[in-house]
Amino acid sequence: MALDVQTRIIRTDDIVNYSGIIKSAYRPEVVQSEPFIGIKILVRDSQANKMAPAQRIGQLDQFLGTPNPMNGMVPLAGTGCCIRETKFSIMPDGFWVITLPVPRSMFGLQLQNLIKVLQMLKQIGIAQEGYVEINVSGRCPMGYTEACLNNLSGIIPSNYLTYLDQNDDSPYKMGKVERINNNFICFRTRWNFNSSDPNLYQNISALSMLISAMYR
Repeated sequence: MALDVQTRIIRTDDIVNYSGIIKSAYRPEVVQSEPFIGIKILVRDSQANKMAPAQRIGQLDQFLGTPNPMNGMVPLAGTGCCIRETKFSIMPDGFWVITLPVPRSMFGLQLQNLIKVLQMLKQIGIAQEGYVEINVSGRCPMGYTEACLNNLSGIIPSNYLTYLDQNDDSPYKMGKVERINNNFICFRTRWNFNSSDPNLYQNISALSMLISAMYR
């Protein structure tokens, strides 16, 4: 199921069944016992203005769908990553590089895969920006949302909060709550880092771990 979204650019209006991908990849006891972490990193395509948008998307689709003659694998296979168009109104030459949600215990490996994908994209003219979305889902039954979010109080150091991008359509200061079902929520936070910061990935990792601690 994951490979279906890794062999092409996901369009802005495509619906991706992330819950289905998680259920197909992990045993129920893993989903029940650990928070899951997913990352979205904004990238900009330096080649976008050199051809029509449809032509560039087609070119990237071909790149992502063509197996490597050495191993028969397409570029994103096994990386746990996929690529989605940004809305034209937000960034006409942008994409989101997305990590499919993984258990907290596997996040270190997933982050390394993400770095490798970003390095690969840089070679074809697509470079990362500093804008990052960290999405952490976990067990939070109905009626416990406030208590769960209160666990974040005092956990995030003030030096990280300077990078926080306030979610205007959320009543919560740090991010946005999306309820998955009666027992689980996803907490989405946005961060505006400097893309050239040598500590960028350390910051992403640290924040992901800290936020996941809200799920007790």
